[in-house]
Amino acid sequence: MLLLRQLAVTRGPLLRLLGWSGVEALPPLLSGLLVSAAVDQGFLAGRPGAGVAWLAGFGAAMAFRAYAARAGFPYLAAVVEPLRDALVERVVHSALARPSADPAEVARLTEQVESARQLTATLLRTLRGVGVTLAAALVGLALLAPAVLPLVLLPLLAAGFLFARLLRPLVARRRTVVLAEERLAAEAGRALRGLRDVQATGTREQVAEALTRAARASAAASRALGRASALRALVVALGGRLPVLAVLAAAPRLLAREALTPGELLGVATYLLQQLDPSVRTLAGTVGGWLLNLAVVLDRLAATTINPPADTAPSALPGRAPGQEPEVRVSELRYRHSRAGAAVLEGLEVGFGAGEHVAVVLDEATCHLDARAEDRIERAFAARPGTLVVVAHRISSALRADRVLLLDGGRGVLARHGDLQVLSPLYRELVGHWLGSTAGRAS
Repeated sequence: MLLLRQLAVTRGPLLRLLGWSGVEALPPLLSGLLVSAAVDQGFLAGRPGAGVAWLAGFGAAMAFRAYAARAGFPYLAAVVEPLRDALVERVVHSALARPSADPAEVARLTEQVESARQLTATLLRTLRGVGVTLAAALVGLALLAPAVLPLVLLPLLAAGFLFARLLRPLVARRRTVVLAEERLAAEAGRALRGLRDVQATGTREQVAEALTRAARASAAASRALGRASALRALVVALGGRLPVLAVLAAAPRLLAREALTPGELLGVATYLLQQLDPSVRTLAGTVGGWLLNLAVVLDRLAATTINPPADTAPSALPGRAPGQEPEVRVSELRYRHSRAGAAVLEGLEVGFGAGEHVAVVLDEATCHLDARAEDRIERAFAARPGTLVVVAHRISSALRADRVLLLDGGRGVLARHGDLQVLSPLYRELVGHWLGSTAGRAS
């Protein structure tokens, strides 16, 4: 998964962030214990000063939590920003590597990548706080009043089971929303690019109808997701509200049997109302929605993009060490078909290494030559010493070459085949044409 791979890269900042989260867990853990001590050992014992001192200790713990939250933000940025940079690089590299433009790339770059960044930051910031609060509240309940722990754990486990069962349909419906948005972006992009043709051919109604269908499908997907998300209210009722009702119903019996003191009952109420219930509501509502969105967005990015190469810089020329002068150099090359014609080449400078095989690509991808004869001739010339320069009319010549020189609009771009697909939109189009022509002849 994209997120797990990137989190492994930023493991150091992530561990430091989790370390500060442990400090943030201190006030939730102490809250019920300190309230219980303030009531039983302070106010009810006729020692209001002691009660105030216990509550002041809780205030000091809250100050520690505030400092820990502030100290964790630099590590949060050190985790999230590299993730955003890696996703942008992945999307841009995939877009440049395609033989033709994809309007959905705009949605991926502007919406999905930024959504992944914001959702990851929000989840790490919120989920760590909610997670440590929930865990600290359960530990505090076990320390303060073990008798009420079953009344809390059973509804909480039921809510967790229900939430887990809801995840799959929620992810499926969220994925439908993302796909509908991509289709809408693709339809709008095609309409805008072909606006002149739409006007000329009188197909405005057909294009408008296609856009309307895509927009309605996107709206219907969003409504379906909203209906499914409403079921998360049941999770909140089970995990957050039912434990409070169960403890209140059992409180008279527990007090009568002296299983709880009045201070311990107030401490339990503090854990349930101030820690447990808000944590469950946040997990099931806000965090649940964010987590679903992030899972679907990263899934779409993984399915529609490719990993960028580890090093996209062109390597040294074959047959010569880095820094060595080329065997053949062309400088300030100019060419016109006629004196009054436009320049085909203008100021071209390029160097070829000793024994290097170079393919020169012109915008003549429709030229029909004998592929087998071309292959035999190229290989025969390549076996001879010296530099071989071949004018390529199909992709096989470019693939056989060490480097490819693309001549376009009076300038030249020299790079390896894979690098040139990233550097030149024209070359991507030519490769797409070559591949399409090859597939057509094969069929």
